[in-house]
Amino acid sequence: MRSGYHHIQMKIISASIALLIAGVASTAASTTAATSTSTITSTTASTTTKRNDFAYETKYGYQSGRPFTTTGTSTTSPGSSGAVDSASYGGSLYYDSTDNLIYITGSTYWSYWDTAGSTSGSGFTSNTNTASYLKKSDCFFGVLEPRPATLSTKASLKLIFAERFGSASIPEACSNIALTSTTTTTGGTTASPVSKTTRTTGVITAGHTPEGGFLTSLRPLGSLKSKVYGFLLKINLQFERWPVGNDTGSVKSVTRIKDGGILLNDMVTQYPAAVTTNTEGTNEEIYLVTLASAFSNENDYFTSNGGGSGNKDYRPDLTTGGGVDYPQYGKSFNIVLEKIIKRDNEEMEYERRDIELYGGAVEEGGIGITLKRSWGQVFSLDNLDFASSSSSSSRMLNDNDGVTFHNTFLRVADLKYIPYTDVSTTSTPGSSSKDDVLILAGTTNGVGEAFGGSHKGQKKTHSIRKTHGFVTKLTPSGEILQSTPIHVNGESVSIKGLCYGTAYSGTGGNTKMAVDLFVVGETTGKLDANMEEYDLTTNGIDVQSKHAFISKIDLSTMNIQWTRQFGTVGGNDAIGYGCAVSTVNHIVYLTGNIAINANINFNTGGSDSLKILQEDYRTSDGRIRTNPAGGNDVFVAILDTENGETNVVRQFGTSEHDSVAKGDPIAVDLEGNGILLGNTRGSLVRWRGDGALSVDEDPSDVFVVSIA
Repeated sequence: MRSGYHHIQMKIISASIALLIAGVASTAASTTAATSTSTITSTTASTTTKRNDFAYETKYGYQSGRPFTTTGTSTTSPGSSGAVDSASYGGSLYYDSTDNLIYITGSTYWSYWDTAGSTSGSGFTSNTNTASYLKKSDCFFGVLEPRPATLSTKASLKLIFAERFGSASIPEACSNIALTSTTTTTGGTTASPVSKTTRTTGVITAGHTPEGGFLTSLRPLGSLKSKVYGFLLKINLQFERWPVGNDTGSVKSVTRIKDGGILLNDMVTQYPAAVTTNTEGTNEEIYLVTLASAFSNENDYFTSNGGGSGNKDYRPDLTTGGGVDYPQYGKSFNIVLEKIIKRDNEEMEYERRDIELYGGAVEEGGIGITLKRSWGQVFSLDNLDFASSSSSSSRMLNDNDGVTFHNTFLRVADLKYIPYTDVSTTSTPGSSSKDDVLILAGTTNGVGEAFGGSHKGQKKTHSIRKTHGFVTKLTPSGEILQSTPIHVNGESVSIKGLCYGTAYSGTGGNTKMAVDLFVVGETTGKLDANMEEYDLTTNGIDVQSKHAFISKIDLSTMNIQWTRQFGTVGGNDAIGYGCAVSTVNHIVYLTGNIAINANINFNTGGSDSLKILQEDYRTSDGRIRTNPAGGNDVFVAILDTENGETNVVRQFGTSEHDSVAKGDPIAVDLEGNGILLGNTRGSLVRWRGDGALSVDEDPSDVFVVSIA
């Protein structure tokens, strides 16, 4: 392991999306494996060219990578000597409304995240110029802080902490992120009596790796050796805020004080697909859903698209959101739902003595096994048949154990823990009852209690059928309460994302809590009751294209309340990947991707599509111009949560491929603005030079932008 592992109510009726190329002074230091500190300067120096001719603006934006300079290129061929830009992919985003901080995670093929926030040396550019190319994917983790505008500076998004972690010769990818408990202390010192606030936050990242990768050296002796391991890493971060000058309340330093985690190797192949936490709990309750397989075969689709294990120069997106439709290894997957809790000190000390006696590793690079399973549930499709097996082992069967599977498809979209408090009129005014639930969403072509049940059009004996979505409500102990299918007979439906918002009405003993639950994804059929069949777009050969959709679901009954969907002009695919709710403004954001060179075809009563940040080039006098865009684009739609009425639809991108992250790509801040995580091969938030390289060669950058 490497030592540097690394609300103001807002009416949105005719709002605009814009992406401001903000000067980002990134200030998170490369750190040691056990304890590290990043000190943040109070200045906001810009080393990135600002684009002055944008017709629309937003509050802030950030894009990873080295700023372009006129004295040289910002991109060098992979594998060549010297500094080089290489690919990074965003996995998921989490917004902490308490501290107004944005957490991101993903995978990367270069060491940019080691020094991306360093304030040492001669500044941002020189630090990132030392970054090197990686032949294998590593995990990265970053924290960004929105900084408000002052009399002398514009609002900006500042990277205040970043790390990379992984093994030099083995690929790792992190796909999910969540927060656990936080603690707060205040006070000053004799030397500095000005009161400071220190908050310690636990951050959970989930990822996967093959043998030899991150944490696999901690596999207990005699336990199953997996083809693909899952892991959770807990990072404890301490943020200090000093109320000084124009930066009142901003973070001044970040310290990583202790780390721990858990290695997942109960299955032959496992991909952590979503992680969520009960932030109101007292024991850092973590819930993890994993896509697990009893097989270790390499996926044919993955290898045929250049991502096979034998291709050393290919840099695929290995995050589960980016590649989970066709994961590299495994087939005929199950879903494993687990509750993860902290281990107590006595238990860890006993294990330490045991390892010292019999052999093994206690820590890897300062990281120990500090988490454990409380319980686990395996959900399998009913039309998944097991043949008799001669294996006498109690472990999960593998591909040599005589097991026969139907041709099934099963994928996870997301998992959410919803703290639900029913505060209503009772015999004791003001009393409440807790009825927390877990919501699991995904896609399958099979049937089962956890997957929408056996509904019309789905037969257990039919092994090849169209996919349908499922939304399943469970208790916090994993008991299934209800499962709802989302399907169209004869057409496919796939759920890609899940979100919810909570709102309260009434006072005292009459206070009631309402939860708005939404799922998003894609369909080739008609889910929207307001659409006609002729509204469905085709790809030119009478094949219905994929349409992005969003459905609102009543949490108590699990009934679908409304659905909205749209396609593109020309019939290219549109896919929804994420959503976020602002209950104060009664809006829900839907975001996703538009296929190459296509425009949104959304039934809003008129044309309301827009392209910005298109092909970019610099004129002889230094001005930046735009031409019609190319490549895949990003879209954002803003809808009314009550009736699904569309308020805003926008599409944006560069001349290169742009996409949203496929884990949790969007969140909402306290003012109701969207915060979007994605990937770009162009100059979306930072200038990367005149024109663009080939869309197949330009490395992917991670971007974070506000949407207002």
